[in-house]
Amino acid sequence: MRVLWERAPLRANEVVAALEGQSAWKPKTGHTLLRRLVAKGALTYEKTGREFLFNPLVKVADCQMAEGRSFLDRVFGKPQLAPLLAAFVAQEALTATEIEELKRILDEARPAHSSDLPVTPPAKSKFLSEMSPSLIHPWALSAAFYP
Repeated sequence: MRVLWERAPLRANEVVAALEGQSAWKPKTGHTLLRRLVAKGALTYEKTGREFLFNPLVKVADCQMAEGRSFLDRVFGKPQLAPLLAAFVAQEALTATEIEELKRILDEARPAHSSDLPVTPPAKSKFLSEMSPSLIHPWALSAAFYP
């Protein structure tokens, strides 16, 4: 996905070539992944002659959010941000600038009328709502965020 987010549109062979050296996948595996991502609604394609040009349909931020929620669910049992933030803050030395940035982000996320009302997350795309490790190789998303 990262390759396509950065350079789309790309032909299947261009995607496979861009991934050489980053994974031990054979070209056929890359082609299979592209087909699956199209079937799940993460990519679209346009046929040009005998080749296909692929474009992403999902945004980086949406995939990051889905991965983050999946991580929280696996590690903390249910998606709760407070324990995650507490764990990071306890282990990391935050600068004053980082603390101010976190405060700003939290203030912007706070509902205007009540501190107890949850902020409703945006609706998920079909791809993101059905995303699971059994359907998409973990590299397909994690490599998008960890160069």
